[in-house]
Amino acid sequence: MSKTKGIAIIAIIAMVLAVMPAAGFAATDDTLRLSGANRVETALKICDQGWDSAATVILASSDEQHLFDALIAAPLAGQEDAPILVTPKNSLNSAVKAKIKELGAKKVYIIGALSDNVKNEVAAIGGLTVVKLGSVDKRATARAVAAEIDDPAGTFVVGDGGIADALSVASYAAAFNYVIAITDVNGNVAKSDLRGDTVYIVGGKARVNDIAGAKRFAGDDRYKTNAEVAKGLAFSFDEVYLANGLTLVDALSVAPLAAKNRAFVQLCSTTYVAPVNELTAGSKVIVVGGTAAVPNAIVDKVKTAIKAKAQQKPNFIIKTENLIQLELQITGKGYDEEALQDVNNYDFKGYVNRNLRNIDVVDVEVSNNKVTLTLEQAVDNQSEGTLVIDANVAGEKYTLKDIMFLDNKVPTVKGVKVIGKDTVKVTFSEPIADLSDMKNQFLIKMGTKEYSVRQVTGVHNNMEANITVYDNFKSGTLTLTTDIGLEDYAGFSVRTGTFEAKVVEDKDPPKIVGYKNATRQQVTLVFDQDIRILDEDKRNYYHTNTSNYIDEDLDEYTDLNGNELTLRFSRNNLPEGLGYVHITAGSLADLWDNENDPLKVQIKVPVDEVAPTVNNVEYDSEANQIVIAFSEEVAEASAEKPSNYLLKDEKGKDVAFRVVADGKKVYLQLRDSDPSKGTYTLVIENVEDLAGNKLKKATFKVKIEDTSPPEYPEAIYYEGSNTRYTLYVEFSEPMATSGSYSVRDLAKYELYDASSKKYINLKTANSNGDFKVDLAMANGNKTVILQLNGFNLDPDKDGFVIGRVADAGGTFTKGFGSNLLEFRPMEERTISFAAGKVVAVSSLEIEAELNGNLDYVDANDFYIAVDGEKGDYQIARVKLLSSNKIYLKLADNTKLPGDVKEDSKRLYLATRGGSGDKSYKIGSKSSTGAKLQAGMAEPIVDRIKPEILTENGKDTSKPYGSSNKGKKDNVPVVFATYFSEADLSFVTVAFAEPVVAIEANYITVNDGDNKIINGGVIDDGTKSTLLFVVEGRLYKGDDIEIALVRDLAGNFVTKMSFEIEYEVDVVRL
Repeated sequence: MSKTKGIAIIAIIAMVLAVMPAAGFAATDDTLRLSGANRVETALKICDQGWDSAATVILASSDEQHLFDALIAAPLAGQEDAPILVTPKNSLNSAVKAKIKELGAKKVYIIGALSDNVKNEVAAIGGLTVVKLGSVDKRATARAVAAEIDDPAGTFVVGDGGIADALSVASYAAAFNYVIAITDVNGNVAKSDLRGDTVYIVGGKARVNDIAGAKRFAGDDRYKTNAEVAKGLAFSFDEVYLANGLTLVDALSVAPLAAKNRAFVQLCSTTYVAPVNELTAGSKVIVVGGTAAVPNAIVDKVKTAIKAKAQQKPNFIIKTENLIQLELQITGKGYDEEALQDVNNYDFKGYVNRNLRNIDVVDVEVSNNKVTLTLEQAVDNQSEGTLVIDANVAGEKYTLKDIMFLDNKVPTVKGVKVIGKDTVKVTFSEPIADLSDMKNQFLIKMGTKEYSVRQVTGVHNNMEANITVYDNFKSGTLTLTTDIGLEDYAGFSVRTGTFEAKVVEDKDPPKIVGYKNATRQQVTLVFDQDIRILDEDKRNYYHTNTSNYIDEDLDEYTDLNGNELTLRFSRNNLPEGLGYVHITAGSLADLWDNENDPLKVQIKVPVDEVAPTVNNVEYDSEANQIVIAFSEEVAEASAEKPSNYLLKDEKGKDVAFRVVADGKKVYLQLRDSDPSKGTYTLVIENVEDLAGNKLKKATFKVKIEDTSPPEYPEAIYYEGSNTRYTLYVEFSEPMATSGSYSVRDLAKYELYDASSKKYINLKTANSNGDFKVDLAMANGNKTVILQLNGFNLDPDKDGFVIGRVADAGGTFTKGFGSNLLEFRPMEERTISFAAGKVVAVSSLEIEAELNGNLDYVDANDFYIAVDGEKGDYQIARVKLLSSNKIYLKLADNTKLPGDVKEDSKRLYLATRGGSGDKSYKIGSKSSTGAKLQAGMAEPIVDRIKPEILTENGKDTSKPYGSSNKGKKDNVPVVFATYFSEADLSFVTVAFAEPVVAIEANYITVNDGDNKIINGGVIDDGTKSTLLFVVEGRLYKGDDIEIALVRDLAGNFVTKMSFEIEYEVDVVRL
């Protein structure tokens, strides 16, 4: 590095250090303190904690006689997401002036007693609007602030001297859009000062007189009044701000910061703090003021109370009454109510079709101390499961084992209600299966009129059925009759009956009554009644402002669930902390056609600072993929980054895979359709959750074994006549040849004799001497050969049944036996390519899976076709990898294209003997006589990892160019040009196919010695060429590494290393 560059860098570092602000807080152990030398500086520290920028700033007086101004401005600060700064009444503090500039404010509200001199100084900053609200009269100021609040929810009334009472409710007022009104000295308040639907009085009757319909929060002193406020209002107690309620020196500006997380401001003196029972085990204490205002001893008292909460561990009692839900009864305290409602905090494992599986919890309903968890799919009856409750819920992980699922109860109808002009809701005692297919199970009548059912919609996890008819109901009483076809997940029919329901029209528009599952990516709104979507346009549903609308137009099938509407904000994320969600008027309607008014609801999105963890890793042999279950939903961009995973087989060899992320799960889909069995090693790192928290590096052992149930054959092939026949029972994988489920057990096979209409067990018949049966195994225990001697088989009418058997890994077939299988003559038996299983694993190698077994393969049977025509590719060698998998090697001079396409035309692996080639006789066959199917073609799937294009006939001692001719073949196209005056080298890399855009931070040249310049990637590989610019001169043989190269089919290479192949051309400008 030159001396000049070195001095410049040192100067920049010095400048950054010089402008860095001094520490804005002090800490006692893990407790945050926000404090300054005076109330002006403390307000600045509070601002630093909550705002890097702010379009609006609230400015109030710091003078003792005007402290009310900052507190009554809290609702306006909450509405505008603005910090409150304070300054002396008659002059603008220089640090405050600098902060207004730093925040980039466009508007400043001057509150109350601040002088015109301050207003003029603020205006002189330039580029902002200055608005003066109120005067030295605090009641007039309160009215002026209230007039600025949009659609206030209600009013807090405090007494003339109730500054501490105002501080108790200021954060709530800021969070929930309440105004603050001040009584006169006699305790009265003008009716015109009472805004919104709800009125609260804060303080005793000595300060505020009774107001009809208003609720009062009052205690023996300001601290106990503060505790009553905590008890009576819906604060979130994730955070609690502790401030001196006597001097109020430090607490003036804290309300809008606390409001961001709906936090409570707890008041104390230097010697006393009232107990607040609403604090939780997870409450975080933030102290406002120095140790003179809030001593450490007071902080310790509050933290001791929180610690005591943490020690109150809950007890979870679990029971099940159906096969798709679990019910938790909670006793004790010490759990987080928000975490309790998050589906990501539960992991369940149970049996489905006798196979142990991870099953997602898809819904959580909390009612008092009862939690109902609904599973993604039903488990087996009389099976056991395990539920893991994450530490987020109660501070430590709870594992509930041996949960018995035993459903022997008959489901019932609990209620019937008319909920719309043409809709009846039926509520069941438990979830009912397949409700959408149950139109013929409901009979709805009024008198003699029968209503035809148009559709049945399952809502709330199929606990309810919304039944819509073709005609509108008239006033009167309906009858609804259920039939026996309604079943629960155990197969028990709903008890039939006839039920009555009155038709009473509802004329009120739908309203939002709550929300759940709020994250930055989505929120579910809960309405007071079932709704339908009138206008699905995504721009009608937004947060904060109209530009932050939902991802896609609404879809009633995925976004609507009865009275619950899920809005997704993956592109325009919801803010952490408090925010507002809006729905435009007329976007929704209830089922009586009442359209919604404009809707606005305040929600809180928890701040996520917890990194994701891996709950489970297992191999799904049926899908041939490794399933990774995370503790929470992970970000797709990082979760699908192949370089975040390293998979090695038992021999330490890298294993290729494709990554697919879906919510909490990531699937590593193995490229090899028949991976070697054994224990693999998987390393996972850098996967991020939706908040950007990164997973720590973790290593797992994964057992790769076959757990998918073997399939019964489609038919039984035969040879023979009269009373001597050979039957071929062909499975797709090696089968068990010993044990209770062995395919060598003759008792597993039965013939159906159509003439006598009886089933004949082969073991019984052989033992009794009715006819002789011999059994042999072939094709690596995939084929059972049965020779019958003495039975007069009628292949056209008789049938065959196979009982429950197992594969070589011990996995049973599904069910307890096959269907009745037909017989087919062996001469009709042909073996075809398995669909989607012909794979190019490199530019010279193809692997093809078959739907049957071969014992001999003939290379002459195969060729490569280009859209139906024979291509110019030579197959040099063919061999069997296993009885149902073949390997084809191409000649070196006929490589496949990198994307397995020729001029955009697909390539196929084909067999001879088709149209125009009928005389050709296929040679590939099995020992049983089955032949490879003639004249077939299967598309070749691209599993070729990205490669650098190579060229023949080159001279690498010279610069690359069209005129470069030589004798060297298979030279990778990697070359560079050096521009000496600019001291820059341009590097070109040609790939054999287009690749996903390569970013500069993926490229390393000479171990980082040559840096890519800013904006130095000119061509990013999407058109098959990568062109980038680095500092300094490069030479032939210099090393280049790309961290990740992925083609458009999803194949990828990590740490692709290569070098500059040609002499570097030097260009002088």
